[in-house]
Amino acid sequence: MSGGHAVAKLYINCGQCGAALSDGAFSCGKTFSVEESCQRLLCCTCAPYHENYFKQDVYRARNLDNIISTGTFVCTFEECAQDIPAP
Repeated sequence: MSGGHAVAKLYINCGQCGAALSDGAFSCGKTFSVEESCQRLLCCTCAPYHENYFKQDVYRARNLDNIISTGTFVCTFEECAQDIPAP
């Protein structure tokens, strides 16, 4: 695409509730945990819950911030497939 820009549609959703990660992605500090929920990306709502419930540190996945801020998300709620612009 010469002189234009591409729009990336991202199917990146919270591993706990399924919400689009348009407000940032978070991950558990227990990288090698056997707990399945520790191996998922989390939204800003589920991250504090995970941190309190499992008593584990949760960190923002800052390496995804640029991708998230320039992307267009796709709603996956009940086959909606509507575009959600990044904030």
